[in-house]
Amino acid sequence: PIMNGIEATTKIREFEQENRVKHSLLIVGVSANERGRHSQNAINSGMNAYITKPFQKKDIINAINQRRPSR
Repeated sequence: PIMNGIEATTKIREFEQENRVKHSLLIVGVSANERGRHSQNAINSGMNAYITKPFQKKDIINAINQRRPSR
């Protein structure tokens, strides 16, 4: 990989802003790093959610459902 998840998220958010993307991509970070500072940096970079390993399928589903726009 050329960049980590935080760098990738930052690039994606910059692209969305520069191109006036109407609906931004939902980004859920997954990492083994549990430190609060790392998770806060992930959220500050533009991630919608951050889940630490080990995780269960329901953790991913919950993160998506909590941040998915209502229709």
